[in-house]
Amino acid sequence: MMTRIILMLFLALLCTSISAPNRQALALPIFRLDSELSSFEYQKFLEHTESRLPSYKKYFKKYSDKYDVPWTLIAAVAYQESKWNADAVSYTGVKGLMQLTSKTAEYIGINDRENPYESIRGGTFYLKYLYEKTPQKLSSNQRWVLALSAYNIGWGHLKDAIILARKLKKNPYNWDEFRVVLKKLEATKYYSELTYGYARGKETVNFVEHVFNYYNLLNHTFNRPSTIARFTYKK
Repeated sequence: MMTRIILMLFLALLCTSISAPNRQALALPIFRLDSELSSFEYQKFLEHTESRLPSYKKYFKKYSDKYDVPWTLIAAVAYQESKWNADAVSYTGVKGLMQLTSKTAEYIGINDRENPYESIRGGTFYLKYLYEKTPQKLSSNQRWVLALSAYNIGWGHLKDAIILARKLKKNPYNWDEFRVVLKKLEATKYYSELTYGYARGKETVNFVEHVFNYYNLLNHTFNRPSTIARFTYKK
């Protein structure tokens, strides 16, 4: 009896997915690669991929081509920063789709942070700029992890974290070890001896891991091969 009920439920779900062709792509399973997203975060991401992403997708692709950054990585950063909401303003005062600070926007020549297309252009340029500052001897994956960390925490704090990692005999290019070091930037014992002082390291760890989660999901959703090695980490 139980087997029959399960079979009936499966057939009902199958018929539902077939009857909604416009949603077929999103109805397909999306693998949560190494993901720590909550069920709520995952569901909202699916909804926003359908309702919000289409407005910006061509601009992610445009600046992906211009600056040689995977468009799904740009989109993942934008989603983590603003949930693809061009009017987003954080508690620290950063604005727009890519959540640029006023200082960063001025530095890279962005006049209107709240213009979504300017924000995408500026954010993509800044991502590539940070990537190019990382050591060329590292793998692409290691360089992107550092670039994303710097995008969130700032280049100065990133340098502090690398120095601290070496003092603690940790490898700053191994995420399992570096994520622990980043969190120590919130402890007086450690940040008081660093050049740039206190930083919200836990927030940076969350940022990097969520960006890669969304990047993996977007690549799978759009059946796009990743140009960055699959990001993994251990708790």
